[in-house]
Amino acid sequence: MLATTQQVRNIVHTVCNVGAHSYTDKSTRGDNVRNVTFLLHEENKAAALAIVQLAMFTRGYTNNVKITRSKYDSMARQGGSTYLRINNCILEK
Repeated sequence: MLATTQQVRNIVHTVCNVGAHSYTDKSTRGDNVRNVTFLLHEENKAAALAIVQLAMFTRGYTNNVKITRSKYDSMARQGGSTYLRINNCILEK
């Protein structure tokens, strides 16, 4: 069973130190499927990933959870951030 975008936001904000906002990307799997991404502020990225995966699993959700990083641009002094990404969430309007 796939979690909705609102369920994912509630779970992640409960168990992780993430930024106040999240954003969604349209998935290639369908019109009502989205990928939800959070800016991650945890020191131990692997532990945060494991906690979110466990929280999703115990609730019976099968969404793919992963960590992504943006490339740091030293000339512009930006980037290098770490993101928590949950794929294939059902869009809840």
